[in-house]
Amino acid sequence: MRLFKILSCFIICLFVSCDSLVVENEHHKPYLLVVSLDGFRWDYQDLYNTPFLDSIEKVGAKAKSLQPSFPSKTFPNHYSIATGLYPDHHGLVANSFYSKKYADFYKVRDREKVQDGNYYGGEPIWVTVEKNGIKSASYFWVGTEADVQGIRPTYWKQYDSAIGYSARIDSVVSWLNLPYNQRPHLCMLYFDEPDGVGHNYGPESDSTRIMVNRLDAYLSELTNKINDIGIKDSIDIIILSDHGMGAINDERKVVINQIIDTAQVNYITGSNPFYLLDAKEPFIKKIKNELNCIPGIQAWEKDSVPDYLHYGTNKNIASLIVVADSAYSIVADPTDMVIGGTHGYDPTNKDMHGIFYAFGPSFKNGYASETFENIQIYELMCHILGVRAVDNDGDLKVTEDLLK
Repeated sequence: MRLFKILSCFIICLFVSCDSLVVENEHHKPYLLVVSLDGFRWDYQDLYNTPFLDSIEKVGAKAKSLQPSFPSKTFPNHYSIATGLYPDHHGLVANSFYSKKYADFYKVRDREKVQDGNYYGGEPIWVTVEKNGIKSASYFWVGTEADVQGIRPTYWKQYDSAIGYSARIDSVVSWLNLPYNQRPHLCMLYFDEPDGVGHNYGPESDSTRIMVNRLDAYLSELTNKINDIGIKDSIDIIILSDHGMGAINDERKVVINQIIDTAQVNYITGSNPFYLLDAKEPFIKKIKNELNCIPGIQAWEKDSVPDYLHYGTNKNIASLIVVADSAYSIVADPTDMVIGGTHGYDPTNKDMHGIFYAFGPSFKNGYASETFENIQIYELMCHILGVRAVDNDGDLKVTEDLLK
């Protein structure tokens, strides 16, 4: 009887020990949280008071800036970050474009199109991890509302700008605090500012300063709440932005409808300073030449876009690509007022550059890398999460210096 009691106690202790080891191992599996601050320009930290981001420079890694893909618009770049592909390769070639395949326009405010996985090429990171049996979660990241390859994140939200930032933070923290078998190892979180204030008031304004200060406080709130959960030491956090913001004014304005004969085009889609213009076949070169005679703008036929822009081969791209030079604007009507700021320019324009900060168990402390393109981030995310990346335009060698 005594031997039986001893064996019973041993077995119970063994199960308890094994359970503790399982919990410990669970907490050491990698977790990744990626936070996007829409339109956060690379130098806002220097222009404004950002104590939290300043602190990351000491405990984590950063890039001098993050270069967007062309065009430097929101939807193409968030999806490039997720897939490691240039917009020309993943098909989300602008915030709005005409799809010849589906004979319809994709527009960011068209809920039906935004949630249609047919418009999204490539393989975004959440699809990659879900295919590997890893749960993912997204609070408003571009593409996560759609069934890309028939797959959505395990947890996702339909976009609603009215939901406050603290509520978004609480949801992400609650996901990371779920029981292990329900918990996502990849979380993506999107904030729609300071893009809005940058557009309305310009990148160097009191309104932008106030919003940048507020966002820095939200990042601190997010980190403090994560520090209260059990897996805090296993979470890597990347904070980035999709593009920057350039100042504009009404003195540098080009009215496109006063230059061309709109009867000679099938459609014009886009927004200042980037447009896709589909000219009727006999008028393509004529319209291109007319546009290139105007100071402050450039126009290319889709097969002659400069190589460094990685743009022009996708079927979703119209016959002509039109973009303003830095600080210039393109509008449709002469009464359209140009104020504040915008983005969409050549990505080598430094005002278009965003931020990249990272901290956690995978990243070096107090390290600053050179500028790199946002198509490099997909490979980095796959490496951290321990999944094999699918074919993309990035290379882990570009970002591996950030890692311990």
